[in-house]
Amino acid sequence: MSKLHKRMMEKVGNLRYGQPLSSTVNGKLPENCPRKGMAEAMLHAWKLFGDKNAVIVFMNQPELFPVCHFEQLQFIQVSVRVGRFSTLCLNENDYIMYADGRKVALIHMAYGYLPEHFPSEKEWNIRYDMERSKTILSPNIRLSLSGTKKIQQVLAKPGVIERFLPGQTEKIALLRSTFTGLWGLEEDNDEIRACPRKYVMKAQLGAGKGNYFDDQMANMLSRMSVKERGAYILQQKIWPVVAKNYMKRPFEKPTLEDI
Repeated sequence: MSKLHKRMMEKVGNLRYGQPLSSTVNGKLPENCPRKGMAEAMLHAWKLFGDKNAVIVFMNQPELFPVCHFEQLQFIQVSVRVGRFSTLCLNENDYIMYADGRKVALIHMAYGYLPEHFPSEKEWNIRYDMERSKTILSPNIRLSLSGTKKIQQVLAKPGVIERFLPGQTEKIALLRSTFTGLWGLEEDNDEIRACPRKYVMKAQLGAGKGNYFDDQMANMLSRMSVKERGAYILQQKIWPVVAKNYMKRPFEKPTLEDI
């Protein structure tokens, strides 16, 4: 993505000034190489595990495979086996996960973060064994839970961050300066229904899924029980700065719009 941004800036410079905006491109747009960073992190974890014969397992949806991570590991040119395996189990003697009889150094999970990914007790038992094992998980359950909206809302409560950073007043203030308003919905609140435009109601899902705004949010709150409201959080709405910019869509002329 950073390469795309640089290319676009160069084109803007050529069109407007007759030369690339080299100083702006090189000075203002940092390098961003997530694939390389992910592969290097996996390789480092594999080395820390300490067994050159151990494998890396990608746990993903049956019809998908994270090719970009797999290929990037190949580009680093290391002799580590990566792939899919038919069985995954915990050895109760050494508490290491095994895939088709081979030790697993790292399990990278692009699957197993939604309730529907656990249709039976079998899937839950495998995840439980993974958390008990010495195999490195990416991510483990603690990191997965930290990404849920409810955990984020609890962390924003007064006194919670202080438990993790005792006596570090400046760091706590700096961290809290990045928070927006977050509240639980376990209790009824007339102000929310009266002024829904101030807030966004969010489910546990990330990536913008399960967000409810304005009258839709007010209508949902009026129908939901106290127990149902507990599955959501309330966030103060962020009002972004509006700027003019050109929107370019396929087969259409560029239009100047509020962005």
